Amino acid sequence: MLSPLGKMLRTAERRGVIAFNPVARLERGERPAVARRDQRVLTRAEIAALIAATPEKFRAAIATTAFTGLRVSELLGLTWADVDFEHGFIRVSKQLSRGGLRVEPKTPQAKRDIVLMPALGRLLREHKLASRYSLAGELVFASSRGTGLLDGNLRRRGFTIAADATGLNAPDRPRLRLHDLRHTFASLLIAGGAEVVTVSRQLGHASPDITLKLYAHLFDAHRHAERTRAFLEDEFGDLLDGRCR
Repeated sequence: MLSPLGKMLRTAERRGVIAFNPVARLERGERPAVARRDQRVLTRAEIAALIAATPEKFRAAIATTAFTGLRVSELLGLTWADVDFEHGFIRVSKQLSRGGLRVEPKTPQAKRDIVLMPALGRLLREHKLASRYSLAGELVFASSRGTGLLDGNLRRRGFTIAADATGLNAPDRPRLRLHDLRHTFASLLIAGGAEVVTVSRQLGHASPDITLKLYAHLFDAHRHAERTRAFLEDEFGDLLDGRCR
């Protein structure tokens, strides 16, 4: 709220309507502290339940989000030319603007190739066969008129319905966001042993520093588990090997 207010007052100041922008004069202690929302990372069972409960019209889109980590604008901007079934990649070259136009991503790093899991590739092939819009230049996730899906429709009519139906939006838990599927994909890569540079490239971050800032706790937890596992095996594994033989 403070950010757009400051921009409006800055414009007023520039036009001579007010003498100065009061927001710019706020001291640090007068500005609201915004706490970062805890990331929600879904388990294997929760991912399966969410996809199964998603209405069929939106199921392929939600599954693609979960297993590619695409931003919503990137997901909705995909055309069939971007899906390389032969080599197993989804190429991010554009994103869908709020006006429904395919535009350049915000950063050069957002243009990237994301690994296409074979099972997801099969699901997308089925989605393509069932779609009325399957030419190379047509949108993968199109409306009934062939235009881009509205962000709000995907969230409300697809994602939120599934999250409510599976109990993922229970009152005692933070409400699940579509962006949490991006966090989930990052956690899957890290759990699989991917290095920070690989995770950063797959997510389209401007730099690996951003990836570390967001997911340092996941990298630390994975490394700690690996060290603990190796320590226990080195120190005590022989105690069980003899018993097993």
